[in-house]
Amino acid sequence: MFLSIYLAEFKRNLQSLSFYIFCALLLFGAYLFASNLNPNSYIMGLSIGKEWHNAPLLIAKLTARFSVVGVLFTMVMVGRAVTRDFAIGIHDFFFTIPMSKASYLGGRFLGGFTANILIYSGIALGFVVGCLVIDPRYYGPFGLSSFLLPAVVILIPNLLFIASIFFSLATLSRRMLMTYLAGVGFLMIYGAVQGGFTGWENDTAKILLDPFGISALDILTRYWTVADINVNQIPLQAPLILNRIIWMAVSLAILFYTWKRFQFVSVLEKKKEKRTDVEHIEFQGVRALGTIRPTIIDDAFPFQLKKCLHLVLREFKRIVFHPAFLILTFMAMGELVVNFALNAGPMGDNVYPLTSRFLDQSMHIWIYMIPLTIFFGGLIIWRERDHIFLSSSP
Repeated sequence: MFLSIYLAEFKRNLQSLSFYIFCALLLFGAYLFASNLNPNSYIMGLSIGKEWHNAPLLIAKLTARFSVVGVLFTMVMVGRAVTRDFAIGIHDFFFTIPMSKASYLGGRFLGGFTANILIYSGIALGFVVGCLVIDPRYYGPFGLSSFLLPAVVILIPNLLFIASIFFSLATLSRRMLMTYLAGVGFLMIYGAVQGGFTGWENDTAKILLDPFGISALDILTRYWTVADINVNQIPLQAPLILNRIIWMAVSLAILFYTWKRFQFVSVLEKKKEKRTDVEHIEFQGVRALGTIRPTIIDDAFPFQLKKCLHLVLREFKRIVFHPAFLILTFMAMGELVVNFALNAGPMGDNVYPLTSRFLDQSMHIWIYMIPLTIFFGGLIIWRERDHIFLSSSP
């Protein structure tokens, strides 16, 4: 039964359009990075100097950063693996089949997780295509280990950590809303933590506390020469290996907790509420309704404009007072306030509050605004469909 569920989930992801869109996005991003000849241009926080454009360390660093940015890919491929059954109403069918929770959850998770890993093959294709369009003196020989080692040491543990969190949230809550909010909050929290690392002097702590290994790659290779970057693979030193073991153990613990708490029931039981006695109401007879006035649809422009403004105001209030909007906005503004209050510069030093610093922070806020816009835009469009309230008004 496990193999059947695994293959069905894996094939479904391979046949989905989103799989190829995500792969194309990663391919395009890696292509832009590998074909970039401007040393002052940064892509994903990385720039290329005199080192080869296909250096193993650059491939590993870009892969690590793409694994963090690709939170949306993991949410789509792995997060909704189980919630999809509840959304389309076929969960009762699976619950009546004699199979274990490990087969059901494991098949769904590993099927989506395998497809999620294959999406990142676009990075390798992007590096190859990007190097082929530039002069050969800018890149060296391609080696299979330059792509396999970052995939095994960096990519798979990172995706396992992200997938375990979102799979657990979506499976236990049976709602993708919690997963989407967690994805946006996850990026915001990780960005704030990374910014806080700049003031730390304990390199070992920074390496071990970074769940994605980005700090480990930066710290362990900060004294490498151009020749070292071109030739050497990523350093498999004790701090990096210990980091991978710790966060893979955390990921497995989250998956075990999900397996332990999941129940084969159609409706989750809520906490028992206190019963309130209802007073007896005497029957007062049937009240006759008055004359119902006929409804007339007004197609005049002033009325249509008034109706449009009413809908705009109503949706605006729903978004602004939504708990998710308040929480995420508070987190984003909190990071800006902390940065300005501490006058933290790019290297953690104190700088004057120049206009350029304010402009940089204003550009940085778009990292939060784009996910918020996508989330609430989709929430407005899909609300009627989720509530089965379509075609009910002229």
